[in-house]
Amino acid sequence: MKAIILAAGIGARMRPLTDTKPKPMLVVAGQTIIERMIKQIINHGILDICVVTGYFHDELETYLSQLFPSINLTFIYNEIYYRTNNIYSMYLALQNYPIDDDLLLLESDLVFSETVLDKAINCPFQNLAVVDKYQAGMDGTVVVVDGDIVTNIIPPHLQGPNFDYGDKFKTLNIYKFSKEFIDTSFRKLLSFYTTVYDDNCYYVLIPAHLNSETGNT
Repeated sequence: MKAIILAAGIGARMRPLTDTKPKPMLVVAGQTIIERMIKQIINHGILDICVVTGYFHDELETYLSQLFPSINLTFIYNEIYYRTNNIYSMYLALQNYPIDDDLLLLESDLVFSETVLDKAINCPFQNLAVVDKYQAGMDGTVVVVDGDIVTNIIPPHLQGPNFDYGDKFKTLNIYKFSKEFIDTSFRKLLSFYTTVYDDNCYYVLIPAHLNSETGNT
């Protein structure tokens, strides 16, 4: 298994903390967010990791290269990070990073326990999204779940003032995709959306057009 970490964003909601450094390099409980994340990934035997950078990319790439010299780190720079969203960063990753194995996909600003990756990686479903029951304060894309299947994906712009969150689950930005799924479905639709439709939206919209399996973690 390989891993892709999307780390190009400006982190505007965390200002002024992100005025002088990228959000993944913020320190939580004595270590940076991305240091903790990569150590957890390594603990699960994944030693081939691609990081898509953008904001303060030189600092982040230098930091990670020095911190993890013994693993295979690939950096892909999103030069237009300031006007694109994570769908474009994911597009760049799939265009420039060989996916010859199953894939773990994460956003770079996540702090989670070791058991989350345990459940995701060892889950029998080949393709999954880590989600949690919606709670107040969770902003962003939500999904509808029927058993173990995501049946609907609802981005923020479709959540109006009277939107019912009662039966919804929040996406937590950790995904596992099989190589076959990426080769046969995800890559093609992602490329179409990014190059033809909109490079400033979220890659999570892509599975909305597919039958995606999920682990409720």
